[in-house]
Amino acid sequence: MKVAILNVFPNLSYSAEREFIRRCIAVLDKMGHQGFCVVTSDDIIHCDPDVVLITHEFAAKLTDHFTVGFLWSPTHGYRDAHDRIKAIRSWDLVVPINETTRHFAKDIHFPMRHLSAVSDVDFFPSAPILDVPVPDASKLSLAYVGAHWDGLRHNNLLSALAEVVDLHVYGPPNAWKHMPNQYRGSLPFDGESVTRALNQHGAVLAIHSAAHAEDGTPSMRVFEACAAKCLVFTEPMPKLLETFADSLNYLDLNSEPHTIARNVKATLDKFKNAPSLFADAIRKMESVFQSTMCLEQCLSTLLKDIEQRRTSLSVKAAEKITGFDITVIIRCGSRPLSMIQRAVASLQKQSYQRIGIVFARYAEIEGFTNWLSELEKSGRFLFLKDIRTRGGGIRSIAMWAGMRAVDTELFCMLDDDDELFSTHFSELVDVLRKDPDVDFVYSGAIRQEEDGVFINDHDRFKGDLNENIPERRILQFFSEFNLDRLLKGDNFILSHSWLARSRVLTPDVLDDPEMEVAEDVYLYLLLASRFQFRFSGTASVIWNWRSSAVENSMTAVSRKAWGDANIRLQRRLAQITFPATLLGREVVPHGLNGRAVEATEFRLPSAPLTMREKVKNLAFMRKTERFWRPLWRLIKTFRA
Repeated sequence: MKVAILNVFPNLSYSAEREFIRRCIAVLDKMGHQGFCVVTSDDIIHCDPDVVLITHEFAAKLTDHFTVGFLWSPTHGYRDAHDRIKAIRSWDLVVPINETTRHFAKDIHFPMRHLSAVSDVDFFPSAPILDVPVPDASKLSLAYVGAHWDGLRHNNLLSALAEVVDLHVYGPPNAWKHMPNQYRGSLPFDGESVTRALNQHGAVLAIHSAAHAEDGTPSMRVFEACAAKCLVFTEPMPKLLETFADSLNYLDLNSEPHTIARNVKATLDKFKNAPSLFADAIRKMESVFQSTMCLEQCLSTLLKDIEQRRTSLSVKAAEKITGFDITVIIRCGSRPLSMIQRAVASLQKQSYQRIGIVFARYAEIEGFTNWLSELEKSGRFLFLKDIRTRGGGIRSIAMWAGMRAVDTELFCMLDDDDELFSTHFSELVDVLRKDPDVDFVYSGAIRQEEDGVFINDHDRFKGDLNENIPERRILQFFSEFNLDRLLKGDNFILSHSWLARSRVLTPDVLDDPEMEVAEDVYLYLLLASRFQFRFSGTASVIWNWRSSAVENSMTAVSRKAWGDANIRLQRRLAQITFPATLLGREVVPHGLNGRAVEATEFRLPSAPLTMREKVKNLAFMRKTERFWRPLWRLIKTFRA
């Protein structure tokens, strides 16, 4: 199996994730697999792996590859973090560390994917088996490795230990300025050095933050100590107690620090005075570790689970050769053939087979006719229709012409410059199969910058290396259906992310509003007034965004045109009845409760200002300058 492991923190010289990735690649190689470290979505695409592993909930699924994320941090760090929850939900499979994180993952996936997207396997940030000797019991000392990323964790305990045992601490220099006598420098994160350094001491302090202890999520320090054949001093977490029993040494961190320190010293002294007892304790712990929790065992169990799930998905996809027929409407005419070909290529890769295409073409496209003839010969699609429509910049004309040509059970839109993941239709059809009352289902979307813009301002890209990470993708749209947001004009459904039953195409729906822009929001609101919408809980489309492209209606169309479109939208929907028997004129664009609109998932660049607006703004700036400039001088004088 080809496995890509995402380095979520590429600008950090030292991170637990970087160390874990090195260990995984080494173990995968020993197991006969291929492991690769990747940093960006482009790296993943170039690598083209069978599976992508994500080591932190900061990072979302960004490519069409089966994506597995580890949920091994305490829930305290992400349970109220909206963006991190979105990232977790975007993964194809969540692999928890214990029942606490498993319950969390199932809760946030309920009711859509809680049975299919959460593994029953427990995975630990473990360490590989390493050929190191059993330490010399007569030379036992206590080692602690930490970066103190969450403050001076357990500082009182460490100070108390330093008074009674031979304590050695490792980590970044800035983290240990307060303990110069015990500091031994930083260790290279090369997959082995940490374990070999711990082995020189024979005993390891592997204690955790309060959040880790509360959720019972052990860190990799516990497993490094086991791999190093050391005595392990840690908290009595349920999974550790269940697996290791008395093979580890458990500390009650609620006790007074000096009491804990004396107990640690007593344990060390006991084993120093009884080398055979020490050797027996290490052998017992090592046997449990190697048979249940070493990285080799963890990865082997995980890969088997992944392979079974991928096989099951392939079988399900094959079963769907018969079923609903789908009409895909592609508006085209303003972009080159190469873009249309890219969009259609994403349709050719669909695991769902029963697809036909309607090209709603409002202008001549060089090479289109010959290409369409060749495409028809491939036999991949149920049908190919080329419908000529009017253009003139009225975006709704081609869209409605395509909808009038629909004669299949299901239909959707695909803009000629966008793409779908191979599982897109399979996932959306599943939702419609399971709930006959749902008429409109949509997925989340990933934005991809195509104008050389990098989306790398997230905290995970920061660090001491200060490199410019060329990430072009981000999970942009990922929201449950919210009629209130939609009524207020906050469009969170991309025009190519949805699939609908053709029974929604009633005569009034098929009446073209002839709108230059906002035609998709108009359609959604019209349908939402009478049909049920559902979010799939997946992210399965690519939105190719070009910030400077002139054909982008969202930036090239004037403010006046957008204003006119909004007025027409409100006017057309004024007599439509929405839930709670509210008329459109009462709720568009005010929303169901009349409150201010919520924050949108993506704020588009402002449309170009007209000359009148520019002159008006300049006049206002000059008028207010006479007030603000003296005030600013006064503030600067006061601060000085």
